[in-house]
Amino acid sequence: MPSPSLAVGRLSLPGCGRPAGGLQYLAVRDIVGPAPSPEWDREEVERVIALIRFLIVVSVAGLQLFGTRDVRPYPVALWVVVGVAVTYSLFVAARLRLFLNPIGRWILTGTDAVLSLLAVAFSGGARSPALAILILAVSSWAMRFDLVLALLAAALDGSVLAVVILTVPEPDLGQAERLQAAVWWPCYLLFGALLTGILSRVERTEHTRAVVAQAGAAQEREHRERLEGLERQRQELLQVITHEFRTPVASLQALTQHLAWSATPEGDRVGRGKTLGLIKTHADHLAAMVDALHEVAGSRDPDALSRVQLSDVFLGDLLEQAVSAAGPGSSRVCIRVDPGIDIVRVDPPKVRRIVTNLVENALRHSDEDSPVEVVAQRGDGRLELLVLDRGPGLPPQQASLAFDKFAGFGERRGTSGLGLWIVDQLSTSLGGWVEAGPREGAGLQVRVVLPLRSRTT
Repeated sequence: MPSPSLAVGRLSLPGCGRPAGGLQYLAVRDIVGPAPSPEWDREEVERVIALIRFLIVVSVAGLQLFGTRDVRPYPVALWVVVGVAVTYSLFVAARLRLFLNPIGRWILTGTDAVLSLLAVAFSGGARSPALAILILAVSSWAMRFDLVLALLAAALDGSVLAVVILTVPEPDLGQAERLQAAVWWPCYLLFGALLTGILSRVERTEHTRAVVAQAGAAQEREHRERLEGLERQRQELLQVITHEFRTPVASLQALTQHLAWSATPEGDRVGRGKTLGLIKTHADHLAAMVDALHEVAGSRDPDALSRVQLSDVFLGDLLEQAVSAAGPGSSRVCIRVDPGIDIVRVDPPKVRRIVTNLVENALRHSDEDSPVEVVAQRGDGRLELLVLDRGPGLPPQQASLAFDKFAGFGERRGTSGLGLWIVDQLSTSLGGWVEAGPREGAGLQVRVVLPLRSRTT
């Protein structure tokens, strides 16, 4: 019978000391999103086909019951064919997944062809209404398989059909009528396979072109959105540069001019020393902003912040380096490392940058006589780094926004609002996270949680 197929805790420390030292379709799918599963489509279609197959069998049974004598010359044989076809169609409907692979489809096609030919042979041969079943079968082959294979299958089926027409005794037909039918029907099977195969190929070609065109449009739209996003980032960076650099640059200009006016032998050496100190402070300020902006620019590369290079380091030494890099005020930072985690396997530059940014933030927001604490401790297979200050802290509703890009809070906000954002990006790239919350007794606690990986041997 025919088988047509469409194709974040609190912590209080009393004190601490520093420690000693099909390729095209895959590409299209990646651009426009996942397409429906071909297997799923085929299964749904084959379920419809199974129903049609069963209805065709019922129609042949009706032909046997109500047809004229000319179309049921072999009633017993035809009832056997109908019984086999009913069993076959019900089995296929119940176990359809067995026939969704290429071999299974060939089994369906071959079985449909054999049963269709037998139905023709036992229901009137050249005059059998079941000849229409063969047209449906051939059309399904052309849609299911390659055109060449469909033509070969139609030629083979037509040849067998011609033999059936010429040799089946009943009904008793003239030789001319048999010859005419033996030529006529095989030719039309080939024509049906050819026409259906060409139309199916055209439909698949047009579908492919439409999908590729859709993919190209989606790719162009994605590229345009990416460029627009980069342009917005560029504008944001320019705004940061023009806003944040204005004050230190103007101060440097005024201070250097003051030095030029006071560059005399009787000049005030104490005043010049103070001026030079201010110049250095502003220069450090600018250098810190350049570093931050450099990291933001680098983050446009998807691998810039996510690339991780692990190595074994002494955690106490690493924290000492990170605190020292925080600049003026680092002498009031105390470090505490819990026993048992002296050597850790981390990405040293990233961890150093995380701690430096957090210490800079803590020093900026706390008074000059207020200590800042850096604590490293183990917790449930993880490394926890805490930076605690006695500054004004953050209200709960602002704590979740502290790590947004360009975010800044309080009267002593940072240079560009990038430091904590960078901490968040680096923590995420290391497989961890960062959170901020109020410290018991006033102040802010920032907690970074990182995976505690095994050390190399």
